[in-house]
Formats: sequence, structure tokens, C-alpha cells
Amino acid sequence: MEPNYRAETRQLAAVIADKCISCGRCVKVCRFLAERVHDPKKYFGQLENETDPLTPYSCTFCRQCVRVCPDDLDQPRAYLLMRQDWIKSRRKNPLKALRAVDFHQRLSFSPLFCAIRRGKTK
Repeated sequence: MEPNYRAETRQLAAVIADKCISCGRCVKVCRFLAERVHDPKKYFGQLENETDPLTPYSCTFCRQCVRVCPDDLDQPRAYLLMRQDWIKSRRKNPLKALRAVDFHQRLSFSPLFCAIRRGKTK
């Protein structure tokens, strides 16, 4: 199932696609961009064709791309919005690897595994 990107996501993607000059500075400082995106202008220009959730989930939000970008384009923000849209459209995490995190979080807050005992005191 492909995500239904909200207006905010599409608008930010359009800004990046429009203003990016494909200088390659961000790709040089980011392994993720070098391996998965290659050219942000092209990637965000074709956002509606994105069917692989691994791409937005691969960004670590280090913001090195923003630091070196001559136009201060906020790619990490775009990847965060894409993640949110993927989850909203699928109603769960789209990556199998994240299912273990969901399971852990649910059990971590379960009364069954909680170390605090509430009840009668002596």
C-alpha cells in the first residue's frame, strides 16, 4: 500500500525539488543520500512514485545535509513527514524491522512486566 502524502509533505517536497540545484554537497556528506537518494531534486520531484518506506526510514536526522546545503533545504523534515504519512496510511509501521520495537514498547508498559507494585501497604 502506497502512502497518501498530506499537503504539508507534498509542499515541502515541491520546495526541495524546485530549489535544489543538484550540487551534490549533501550526497557527499551523507551515506544514506549517497546510497538511496543520489539526487534530492529528482527524488522529491517524483515523491508520488515513492513506494519504498526504507528510504525515509534510513535518514538519521543528523542534519549534515542541511548544514552544507547552499539553500538550507530541510530534507530531514521531509523524511520525517514521509514516515508519519506511511504510518498513517498503513496504520502501523511499514517496516518489518520496526515490528519488534512496537512489540517491545507495548510489553514494556504492560502491568505484567512492570516492577512497581501498587496496592496495599503495611
